[in-house]
Amino acid sequence: GVTGVAADQALASQLDVYPNPVSNATVRVALGGLTTERNVTVTILSPLGQVVSRTEVAVANGAMTTELNTRSLARGLYTVRVQTGGRSATRTLVVE
Repeated sequence: GVTGVAADQALASQLDVYPNPVSNATVRVALGGLTTERNVTVTILSPLGQVVSRTEVAVANGAMTTELNTRSLARGLYTVRVQTGGRSATRTLVVE
């Protein structure tokens, strides 16, 4: 984990990653319930914990949505991590 960034259950409950599992397509990451945050860092971690992609996404109207291309990813279990305002949440992404 990242020091100083707490896993947040409230944030996790607002996190949506779909389609999941994903196969040769774009995956959408959506996060709601944001009140004071201005941007969100969306990171995809490989099955070995390496950073595959990292994207800064602006928050609009208390929510954030972004699409990530997974076509270059090998099959496996990846972790999608969102970080904002010192909070983080993760979701497992299955790439088929």
